[in-house]
Amino acid sequence: MIRPLVRALILTLAAMVPVGLCAAVVTVIGYALLSAVLPTYWSSRTLETLESQGPVLLTAIERYKQETGDYPNQLTDLVPRYLPTLFEPCPLTTGWGYDNFGGRFGLSCRSSETTGEVYLYDDDERRWWHVIP
Repeated sequence: MIRPLVRALILTLAAMVPVGLCAAVVTVIGYALLSAVLPTYWSSRTLETLESQGPVLLTAIERYKQETGDYPNQLTDLVPRYLPTLFEPCPLTTGWGYDNFGGRFGLSCRSSETTGEVYLYDDDERRWWHVIP
């Protein structure tokens, strides 16, 4: 919905600007408008941060289970015995999400942008997934 509106605005501006300036002005304005409405995907640095923090959380979760016999009800149960503090993953994320399903758990981090990007741990396959819809 937004992209057709931006395109229509760019075409309208192009019709209003003298031909000599048309390409430069439309390019600058179009880029600015598209940058404002298009989602920002995670950078490789964001993914590196998630990939380094994820295993730390997993280790703490598994240690908790070994000692108590069950997975924690929430990530804050890991502090301070298994983790010194519960860290935020990085900018552009909503923070770590966690669910205890009894004998299984879910661990994920979602994009705070409109991309729908998710970094999640699959407890069945014991591996991380980076999902970009």
